[in-house]
Amino acid sequence: MSLIGVVYLSGNINGRMSEYMVPVIDMLERNRKVAGVLIRVNSPGGEATASEILYRKIKKLREKKPVYVSVSSMCASGAYWAASVASKIFAMETSLVGSIGVISISPSFKRLLDKLGIDVTVNKIGKYKDMNNPFVEPSEAGNEKMTQIMNSVFVSFRDAVARERKLDEKMINELATGEVFSSADALKFGLIDSVGTYEDALEALKKETGVRKVKVMMPKKPFISRVIGFALRDTIAEIMDSAQF
Repeated sequence: MSLIGVVYLSGNINGRMSEYMVPVIDMLERNRKVAGVLIRVNSPGGEATASEILYRKIKKLREKKPVYVSVSSMCASGAYWAASVASKIFAMETSLVGSIGVISISPSFKRLLDKLGIDVTVNKIGKYKDMNNPFVEPSEAGNEKMTQIMNSVFVSFRDAVARERKLDEKMINELATGEVFSSADALKFGLIDSVGTYEDALEALKKETGVRKVKVMMPKKPFISRVIGFALRDTIAEIMDSAQF
């Protein structure tokens, strides 16, 4: 019997999340019983590489079967990069969508170290090897190089959204400012397809696929996490058994 697979994309996007998500997306792509996929998104974004990996995996999945996205609170930055490739995007009235941009935050402790009278010696081979080193004063050349790197990532992000959402150059340049949009504005600008709930998205996908059965697909945790989880569960059970009420 065919079914609709539901998967959750929640929290900060990083390497660990992509490692959890990729096997699930691959399984959804290969499984012939899965007629369509609904991804529930609530994420502020995260690492560029992990976001691009998810984008490419979801794109490959969408080429074989419909993929809908339902946004709860937020679908921003890298999360929107990944979601932009979906067949259709639904968002709640109170959702925040977009943040098409790139940011890099590098703290500097140089002035604090100077006040404390602490010197830091950096030995390096390579002009930019200490770029973003928090213990030295940022150099103009290093800042320029970082800007170039960030701009390359930004272009990939911006162009992917423009391509997937069919936005012309003028529109994507107006939207790619790093700001988030309300669902009403996101709909008006073409960043989403409908303002609606998870149930609305699910019903639309059921209608498209003609399938009613729904199954939530959860990433399989690493072995060590499962072992720790079992041990913690048993410990809690022992404490509860010995407790006096």
